[in-house]
Amino acid sequence: MTKNESEDTIDQLLIDIMRSIRYHDRRYAFFINLVIIVRVFNILLAGTAIFGYSTLEPNVIYILSAIVALCNIVDISINFSDKLVLHKSLKEKFINLEIYAHSDNANAKELKRKILAVEQEEPPIYRALDVLCHNEIVQAHGYDMNKNWYPVNMWYRLTSNLLRHESVNWVEIKNKQNMNVKGEHAVQPINV
Repeated sequence: MTKNESEDTIDQLLIDIMRSIRYHDRRYAFFINLVIIVRVFNILLAGTAIFGYSTLEPNVIYILSAIVALCNIVDISINFSDKLVLHKSLKEKFINLEIYAHSDNANAKELKRKILAVEQEEPPIYRALDVLCHNEIVQAHGYDMNKNWYPVNMWYRLTSNLLRHESVNWVEIKNKQNMNVKGEHAVQPINV
């Protein structure tokens, strides 16, 4: 591999790393928001049940207590706190890879090996969110939008942190919109 080919490979890997940083940052923000919502909901409902004990009917108190218990069961079973710690850790690892990629002694083969080592720790990817992060990188770095942009409709945007959308073929969607997928550009189509 020539020096230029190695630099091009590192540039491509760097784009993948930046996309992964954005992806894990968004997943982290999603889980931290869920933790906050569940905690606030628990405090509000518990407070209502406690302070309304003398004025509310017993059935209302039982219902509020059941909702608080259900919120806690969901939090414990899905384990929002552990997931946000995982995504924060993965984001930090990808940031360290980006720092390495910008160093003078960066080696494409070694960088790819390090990326694969971090990717082993990743949970399954939410594809719509990954595509949204790809589009952000394309826009932020000024790449040709016609060649590198993947259209994401409102349904996929709204459910990007909730559903995996694994069966969606983003390249096919792009082709249906009569956009050029192939060509010489720095950002390659994402793996689907």
